[in-house]
Amino acid sequence: VAMEYSPSGRLPYIGLVDAGTIEMIRTMVTEVVSSADLVANFQARLTVEQIAQHRIAARNLKEIKDKMLAFIRAALSEERPITEYDVCRYGMEQMTSLDMCSHDSFICGVDGNAGNPHYEPKEGKSAPVGRNQLLLLDLWAKLTQPDAPYADITWMAFTGPKEGIPEKYQKMFGVLVEARDKTVAFLRDNIEKRPVYGYEVDDICRNVIKAAGFADYFTHRTGHSITTEGHGAGPNIDNLETEDRRRLQKGHLFSIEPGIYMSDCGFRTEIDCLITHEGCEVTTLPLQTEITPLF
Repeated sequence: VAMEYSPSGRLPYIGLVDAGTIEMIRTMVTEVVSSADLVANFQARLTVEQIAQHRIAARNLKEIKDKMLAFIRAALSEERPITEYDVCRYGMEQMTSLDMCSHDSFICGVDGNAGNPHYEPKEGKSAPVGRNQLLLLDLWAKLTQPDAPYADITWMAFTGPKEGIPEKYQKMFGVLVEARDKTVAFLRDNIEKRPVYGYEVDDICRNVIKAAGFADYFTHRTGHSITTEGHGAGPNIDNLETEDRRRLQKGHLFSIEPGIYMSDCGFRTEIDCLITHEGCEVTTLPLQTEITPLF
C-alpha cells in the first residue's frame, strides 16, 4: 500500500495521513510505503518542453545580471546616485523586455543588507549603492508562456577594483564555491548509481561550511525545488528546515545556494541543477568562482 506521508515526521507538507489511519492499514497489510516519491514524480518532473523553456530563462537571467552590473558601473562612473531599489527596478525592466515574468521583484543588497537572506529593497526603503561596497544580486524569472518553469541565480560583486576586495570577503566566498562544487560533484558521482535524497545533498554542502567555521552563519537550506513556481513542490535540498527524504529523479530541477550571512556582510552563490538521463547538469553556467569587481 502506498500512502503519502513522511516516515521521518520532518516533512510536514507530505504528512497528509494521520497516525491512526497508518496504524489501521498496518493491521491489514505487510508494509505501508510512502508515495512521496511517486507524487514528486508527477508534481515536479519537467517535460522536454519545460526544460527548453528553463534553459532560455537561465540564459536570459545571466544576460540581465550582466546588464544590471553594467548599470551600476555606469552610474558610479558618472557619479549618478542610485539605490538598491533602482538596480532592482532596472533589472525588472530588462526582464519584461525579454518577455519574462516573476512572482516578486529581484533582490539587490549591499554590505549588511547582503547579510540578510530575506532582504527585499523597497521604494524609499533601500540603501544607496556606492563605491567599494559588497553587492549581492538575486534574480528569478520565467518565460511568459504556459507552464514555463523558473530559473534562479545569485551573483556577488564588489563596486570597486579587485585589489580593493577585503581578504575576508574572498575567504568566505571561496568557502561557498567549495561547498557548491563539492555538492555538484557528489550529485554527479552518485545520481546514476543509487537513490539520492534531498537531505543528504544538504549535508554535503553544509559540512563544508561547518568545517570552515561558518556553520552558524548558514541559516537556510541548501536549495529548493524549482517548477512553474520559484519554490516548487519537488524535493528540496534540505536537512535544516525539514528532513527531505524524497528521492531526486530525472526531470527534477532545484537550486544549490549555500550562503554565509553576517551583520556587516553576506555572501551567496546560487546555481540551478537538473537531473537528466546523463546525470546532474548545471543549467546556469558559467559558474561564479570569484567575487566580480566592477572596476
